[in-house]
Amino acid sequence: MIIIYTGVNNKVCHKVLHWFEEEGIPYCERKITKKKPLTKKELELLLKLSYNGFDDLLSFRSKSYQNIETQFENLSYNEALNFIINHPKIIKKPIIIDLKKHKFQVGFNKEKIRIFKTREYKLIEKNIYRDKLIY
Repeated sequence: MIIIYTGVNNKVCHKVLHWFEEEGIPYCERKITKKKPLTKKELELLLKLSYNGFDDLLSFRSKSYQNIETQFENLSYNEALNFIINHPKIIKKPIIIDLKKHKFQVGFNKEKIRIFKTREYKLIEKNIYRDKLIY
């Protein structure tokens, strides 16, 4: 199952959702808000799937992060989790995960997002492209 973690009024999130709809790939959207932040279990799952841990998930350059006085680097693991849960705006969005295939992506990149297509779909695309080159 593909889960797309989104924010409110985020153009990149809308772009990702639109791409999945156009491709006919089923997904479940999970909006991250102050009222419905990530759970500790969800956050730990995202950290396990990511390549660079917190660096992949957090927007250190965002105004939300800049306005927070706490030094994230000085927090323990559990303090960091609680900090993120209490400050959901510092999380990069969208975050796309495929639980079945253990795939993870942050943001929208037209080339990289193709990892969420099925193998069969990729073969069909490859054959169509090859056929165009022959003619």
